[in-house]
Amino acid sequence: MLMEKLNQLINCNDLPSINNQTIKRKRPQFQLLYEELESMIKTLFIEHEKVNDLKKRFTYAAEEAQYIVDLFLSSAHIRNNGHSPISDDVNPSLNLDGVWRSFNLVKVELRRMKLDSSRRPQSTLNQSSAATQISISKGSKKLLDENAVGAS
Repeated sequence: MLMEKLNQLINCNDLPSINNQTIKRKRPQFQLLYEELESMIKTLFIEHEKVNDLKKRFTYAAEEAQYIVDLFLSSAHIRNNGHSPISDDVNPSLNLDGVWRSFNLVKVELRRMKLDSSRRPQSTLNQSSAATQISISKGSKKLLDENAVGAS
């Protein structure tokens, strides 16, 4: 709702409550705030999707590692207790190469995301700071939070 209100303040000239000089003079600030919030919402949505994907990939690799370790331990206990394995597939081998590759790919992507966020242009950071300094009432902040959640 905050985004809608800012859009009205920026673009509507036909509403008497908005069509006054005091509000018109502040349109550049409304525009800056709108653009910054829109950019942040989009970025957070994209980052949220990337993080969720990385979590899924990490969880899958961790589950695979657990399965391999459990299989190794079971096989080792069977052989250690003098029992012959039921099949040749029961081999006390701890091959985690695929798991390591998966973990490394996740780590590389996390580093890339950190670098991307740290390379944000200074002008955007300054605009973000200016937009943050504009006071938002608690009610407006709640609406902003709802918009951010609604975007995801």
